[in-house]
Amino acid sequence: MSRWMRLGSEVLALLSIALATGCSTGEFEDIQQRMQNALETRVVVGKVRFETGDRLCVLVVALRHTPAGLVAEAAAQAYGTGSYGMGVVAGERYTIVGFADRNGNYRLDAGEPVGIAAAVLDAGAHGPMGRRDLDLVASTALPADVERALREVPRLEQQPETLAAGDVLPIDDEKFSAEYATRGLWQPDRFLATVGAGVFFLEPYDPAKRTVLFVSGAGGFPQQWLPILHFLDHDRYQPCVFLYASGARLDASVRLLDRALRKMRRRYHVERISVVAHSMGGLVARAWILRAQESAGESLVDSFISISTPWRGHEAAGFGADLPGGPIPAWVDLRSDSEYQTALFSRQLPESVAYLLLYSYGGKKNPLLPDNDGTVTIASQLRAEARADALRVAGFDEGHVSILSSPSVARTVERFLDEPRAPGEGSSGFRRPRP
Repeated sequence: MSRWMRLGSEVLALLSIALATGCSTGEFEDIQQRMQNALETRVVVGKVRFETGDRLCVLVVALRHTPAGLVAEAAAQAYGTGSYGMGVVAGERYTIVGFADRNGNYRLDAGEPVGIAAAVLDAGAHGPMGRRDLDLVASTALPADVERALREVPRLEQQPETLAAGDVLPIDDEKFSAEYATRGLWQPDRFLATVGAGVFFLEPYDPAKRTVLFVSGAGGFPQQWLPILHFLDHDRYQPCVFLYASGARLDASVRLLDRALRKMRRRYHVERISVVAHSMGGLVARAWILRAQESAGESLVDSFISISTPWRGHEAAGFGADLPGGPIPAWVDLRSDSEYQTALFSRQLPESVAYLLLYSYGGKKNPLLPDNDGTVTIASQLRAEARADALRVAGFDEGHVSILSSPSVARTVERFLDEPRAPGEGSSGFRRPRP
């Protein structure tokens, strides 16, 4: 693909996503630099072979060769299937290393399996991709310069300045506004470094109430939940929101959510959580539910409601994701049938989780997409595997964003949360066979 064809494709992707997320013209001021960065980036992909128990914690790191030695420059998590992909700088040379980060501290510790790619990667100016596969082996002796460079991995993981774990903030706080959400979409690194991330209660915690977690989508923000929060019985429910940089890779957001909720549970002894997620937030929420169930051996979630989630991705994201180093990292995971989404449906939801799938089919149609709600196609929202996991499926004549302001949707959400269920009773017995 020529330089100009790649540039044109990225412009189309930027415009498509901007329209989908309601971005204003002021957000395009740094697009020229983003496109230039994309043209100067190459992608390394590969497969990591590891022990079955490590499939949720494998990190792959690109160590750049410099006159002063190796420098950790990029990191990515291998998906459950073992596939990984990350951007590196064109014209540089890299050693690719992977390890099983079993304790989640982003450091290689004693006893954690590790592996080094057999050959150095030359990210030349010709050809957009390179491939390096890895085998993780216990008790592998590493060269001193590799060990030294790996100590810099925590810096690459885009750790937020602060990670909230049940802190209390009112819904009208500026962090929960559209302005901050736009920063998190278009400048995820800066957002995490200056604003932070985490789970916030909207009211002081009361252990007698049932905790309900709300997860927004790409470019979404907690204040969008106000209409639904208005219908929620605050005498019985304890609402909290996940604040995150929606432009970051989705697996990174899942890890942040997992860390925040682990800390929150230790802090407040929260035992059960209900989750309500909109759009891309459903992709984050489902991955966390599966991750939490696997690590704890039981589901922490009793009910899950997804609203207008693109379970099969978004067509426009493919334009940007096909380019090395697309402007928004989340595009890689939002593209139709991405590795992230394939791994997301490699297992069903735990049977103890009662799942309600809500979709939207109204609104002003996007002429560039098949039958859609103005942003996401109906087919993507109604992915067969997602429907098979659901206790019920319901559609609404609303647009992708207006569905959050619908009184009918708000009442549906509250009714589903209100339904009496025996402990551990979810969608078991109601599911359709997986396709």
